[in-house]
Amino acid sequence: MKFISVPLSEGALERLDRDECIAGDLYELVLGDEQLDYLFSSGIVDLLNSALGKEIDVYEDDRIVGEQDVATALKLLRKFRETAGSKLLDDIIYGFELAKEKSTGVFFYL
Repeated sequence: MKFISVPLSEGALERLDRDECIAGDLYELVLGDEQLDYLFSSGIVDLLNSALGKEIDVYEDDRIVGEQDVATALKLLRKFRETAGSKLLDDIIYGFELAKEKSTGVFFYL
């Protein structure tokens, strides 16, 4: 399985780094093959990688952390949704909104 995870507190962020999360630590999206295909074929991943200098792909885990990068990603995703909305995209945007609110980040385990 593939995941997009958002720690819901500073403590959860620290536990995620140590792979010691407890119940309630994360907002998680579990991605199946169809959802993963959508992420890559829609251009969402390329958009984030290009704008933020990331390497999100199926071979590398990556993260978007820091107030500025989370805000930039959120702005890009909202703009992308104007032309190519989907339930998955709405869920990802919600995750970025949580990351911004909680001052954590979004972690891609694809």
